[in-house]
Amino acid sequence: MKIAVLDDELPMLQMLEQVLKGDKSWSFPVEFSFFSSGMALFASMQTVSYDCLILDRVVPDMSGDSILTWLRDDPIRKNTAVIMLTSRRSEADTVASLNAGADDYVTKPFRPDELIARVSRLLKRQAL
Repeated sequence: MKIAVLDDELPMLQMLEQVLKGDKSWSFPVEFSFFSSGMALFASMQTVSYDCLILDRVVPDMSGDSILTWLRDDPIRKNTAVIMLTSRRSEADTVASLNAGADDYVTKPFRPDELIARVSRLLKRQAL
């Protein structure tokens, strides 16, 4: 399974890499790619098929919201699992992302074990 993670804040991206790669509970092989730029992730998605995206909603060059909208409109990639991981905590933000097609919405600060459980659940569903 391939997971891409987008966050423009380097310390957060490094922490996510440490948490996700360091977890030993994955029940299947997982490859991770980490991006600090929405455009870099978008470019990668032209050649790589990811099973799950963990997207920060607010990224200066291309937001997680923009990537989600593009993804859901793409007939080939529309079923990719998406978790929005963001500091935007309002009910309106959560509802907007879920209505746009996000599979889950997690706010920062997050609990690492909970994030891993949510990603695992979506990947298991993808594998069925």
